[in-house]
Amino acid sequence: MKHQEALEYLSKPLRTFTVNYPAEKSFTLTVRDNCSQKELLEKIFEQFNHGSGKECDFFLGNHMRSLSVHDFVKVDGQWFQCASNGWNPVTREYVDRIEGAVIDSPSFAARGARAALQELMWLTRKK
Repeated sequence: MKHQEALEYLSKPLRTFTVNYPAEKSFTLTVRDNCSQKELLEKIFEQFNHGSGKECDFFLGNHMRSLSVHDFVKVDGQWFQCASNGWNPVTREYVDRIEGAVIDSPSFAARGARAALQELMWLTRKK
Protein backbone atom coordinates (compact mmCIF):
# COMPACT_ATOMS: atom_id res chain seq x y z
CA MET A 1 0.00 0.00 0.00
CA LYS A 2 1.41 3.38 -0.96
CA HIS A 3 1.75 6.14 1.61
CA GLN A 4 -1.18 8.18 0.23
CA GLU A 5 -3.42 5.10 0.07
CA ALA A 6 -2.49 4.24 3.65
CA LEU A 7 -3.36 7.75 4.82
CA GLU A 8 -6.72 7.62 3.02
CA TYR A 9 -7.49 4.24 4.56
CA LEU A 10 -6.56 5.42 8.06
CA SER A 11 -8.69 8.55 7.65
CA LYS A 12 -11.83 6.40 7.38
CA PRO A 13 -13.69 5.84 10.65
CA LEU A 14 -13.36 2.53 12.43
CA ARG A 15 -16.83 0.95 12.52
CA THR A 16 -18.05 -2.08 14.40
CA PHE A 17 -20.63 -4.54 13.15
CA THR A 18 -22.10 -7.72 14.60
CA VAL A 19 -23.52 -10.60 12.60
CA ASN A 20 -25.99 -12.75 14.53
CA TYR A 21 -27.21 -16.10 13.28
CA PRO A 22 -29.98 -16.63 15.89
CA ALA A 23 -29.25 -19.52 18.28
CA GLU A 24 -26.19 -20.47 16.20
CA LYS A 25 -23.40 -17.92 16.51
CA SER A 26 -22.69 -14.25 16.79
CA PHE A 27 -19.47 -12.37 16.15
CA THR A 28 -18.29 -8.78 16.04
CA LEU A 29 -15.81 -7.34 13.57
CA THR A 30 -14.47 -3.89 12.75
CA VAL A 31 -13.89 -2.23 9.40
CA ARG A 32 -12.64 1.13 8.23
CA ASP A 33 -15.35 2.59 6.05
CA ASN A 34 -17.12 5.91 5.60
CA CYS A 35 -20.08 4.73 3.54
CA SER A 36 -23.70 5.05 4.67
CA GLN A 37 -25.25 2.55 7.06
CA LYS A 38 -27.35 1.12 4.21
CA GLU A 39 -24.28 0.72 1.99
CA LEU A 40 -22.36 -0.99 4.79
CA LEU A 41 -25.23 -3.43 5.37
CA GLU A 42 -25.17 -4.33 1.68
CA LYS A 43 -21.37 -4.81 1.78
CA ILE A 44 -21.72 -7.09 4.81
CA PHE A 45 -24.42 -9.07 3.01
CA GLU A 46 -22.13 -9.58 0.01
CA GLN A 47 -19.14 -10.47 2.17
CA PHE A 48 -21.10 -13.11 4.10
CA ASN A 49 -22.73 -14.88 1.14
CA HIS A 50 -21.34 -17.80 -0.81
CA GLY A 51 -21.26 -17.08 -4.53
CA SER A 52 -21.25 -13.30 -4.29
CA GLY A 53 -17.67 -13.10 -5.49
CA LYS A 54 -17.02 -10.61 -2.68
CA GLU A 55 -16.81 -13.01 0.29
CA CYS A 56 -14.51 -11.81 3.07
CA ASP A 57 -11.65 -13.93 4.43
CA PHE A 58 -13.29 -14.24 7.87
CA PHE A 59 -16.43 -15.73 6.31
CA LEU A 60 -14.52 -18.14 4.10
CA GLY A 61 -12.01 -19.11 6.79
CA ASN A 62 -14.71 -20.01 9.31
CA HIS A 63 -16.80 -22.16 6.93
CA MET A 64 -20.01 -20.35 7.75
CA ARG A 65 -23.42 -20.51 6.14
CA SER A 66 -24.51 -17.52 4.11
CA LEU A 67 -26.18 -14.58 5.81
CA SER A 68 -29.84 -14.96 4.99
CA VAL A 69 -33.37 -13.64 5.47
CA HIS A 70 -34.24 -13.30 9.19
CA ASP A 71 -30.61 -13.15 10.37
CA PHE A 72 -29.47 -10.02 12.21
CA VAL A 73 -26.71 -7.47 11.74
CA LYS A 74 -25.86 -4.59 14.08
CA VAL A 75 -24.17 -1.59 12.49
CA ASP A 76 -23.16 1.50 14.44
CA GLY A 77 -25.19 0.32 17.44
CA GLN A 78 -28.45 -0.26 15.48
CA TRP A 79 -29.83 -3.76 14.89
CA PHE A 80 -31.31 -4.79 11.53
CA GLN A 81 -33.03 -7.95 10.37
CA CYS A 82 -32.30 -9.19 6.87
CA ALA A 83 -35.45 -9.06 4.75
CA SER A 84 -36.26 -10.50 1.33
CA ASN A 85 -35.31 -7.12 -0.07
CA GLY A 86 -33.15 -4.94 2.16
CA TRP A 87 -33.08 -4.57 5.93
CA ASN A 88 -35.62 -3.83 8.65
CA PRO A 89 -34.51 -1.92 11.77
CA VAL A 90 -35.25 -3.84 14.98
CA THR A 91 -34.49 -3.48 18.69
CA ARG A 92 -32.07 -5.51 20.80
CA GLU A 93 -35.11 -6.80 22.72
CA TYR A 94 -36.58 -8.14 19.48
CA VAL A 95 -33.29 -9.90 18.62
CA ASP A 96 -33.22 -11.48 22.10
CA ARG A 97 -36.89 -12.51 21.88
CA ILE A 98 -36.40 -14.19 18.48
CA GLU A 99 -33.25 -15.95 19.66
CA GLY A 100 -35.06 -17.27 22.76
CA ALA A 101 -38.04 -18.40 20.70
CA VAL A 102 -35.74 -20.28 18.31
CA ILE A 103 -34.05 -22.08 21.20
CA ASP A 104 -37.44 -22.94 22.76
CA SER A 105 -38.86 -24.20 19.47
CA PRO A 106 -39.46 -27.96 19.13
CA SER A 107 -37.76 -27.73 15.72
CA PHE A 108 -34.51 -26.51 17.28
CA ALA A 109 -33.41 -29.88 18.69
CA ALA A 110 -34.80 -31.88 15.78
CA ARG A 111 -33.79 -29.77 12.78
CA GLY A 112 -31.40 -27.08 14.00
CA ALA A 113 -31.40 -23.34 14.53
CA ARG A 114 -31.83 -22.28 10.90
CA ALA A 115 -34.90 -24.46 10.35
CA ALA A 116 -36.40 -23.36 13.68
CA LEU A 117 -35.84 -19.69 12.77
CA GLN A 118 -37.48 -20.11 9.37
CA GLU A 119 -40.47 -21.89 10.92
CA LEU A 120 -40.82 -19.28 13.67
CA MET A 121 -40.72 -16.38 11.21
CA TRP A 122 -43.22 -18.12 8.94
CA LEU A 123 -45.64 -18.60 11.85
CA THR A 124 -45.10 -14.99 12.98
CA ARG A 125 -45.83 -13.69 9.48
CA LYS A 126 -49.06 -15.73 9.27
CA LYS A 127 -50.33 -14.07 12.48
